[in-house]
Amino acid sequence: MNGHYVRLVYVAVFLTLLTAGCERSEERDLQVVPPFIKVSVRNFTPFAGISKWTQTVTMQISRDADLRNLVDLRVFGELQPGVTAQQVETRFGKPSETRTDEFGTVWYSYKTELGQAEVGCEKATSPAQGGKEVVNPPCWWDLYAYTEQPVSNILKEPVLSRLRTAEQIRSKVSNRTLEFLDQAGQPILLVWLERERISKMRLLRHLE
Repeated sequence: MNGHYVRLVYVAVFLTLLTAGCERSEERDLQVVPPFIKVSVRNFTPFAGISKWTQTVTMQISRDADLRNLVDLRVFGELQPGVTAQQVETRFGKPSETRTDEFGTVWYSYKTELGQAEVGCEKATSPAQGGKEVVNPPCWWDLYAYTEQPVSNILKEPVLSRLRTAEQIRSKVSNRTLEFLDQAGQPILLVWLERERISKMRLLRHLE
């Protein structure tokens, strides 16, 4: 067997392994009941040979639906997204604690009925505009919440039953995310789940 043929064999084997290792994704629509207009489940893994999957359950609700009837939002207290730390302190007093994350964002935490909520001004992640580094990138005020409550205490029906269906589709995942969208497809709320617990929640829309 000459060297040229051996190299061709190696190349063929490499391409086969590379193809086998390409990302895999699965998507399925679930049964729709009011107030949902669409519910879909997407399972994703970066490599076919890796068993760690990520699952995203997207729930799109009708225009007249109230998110508070689907998720117990008391974990956010009376805080709303877009409100600055100064505005929150003026209304509710000093935070129960503050922390600085690995990106340098300062988070201001407030205890709520079901856990704690925190606001922080996250800077834009885009490193440059027009090929030039942005010296002082803008930031926007985000609102997150954390709770020790069981999932069934936070998520209401029919959200909970759709989550259980998604878990049956792929039970072993590295992380699972719930996305709540409005009728136009814009995000309202994100919920991250880990080991049957809610690891964090993010409210993106000001609720009246």
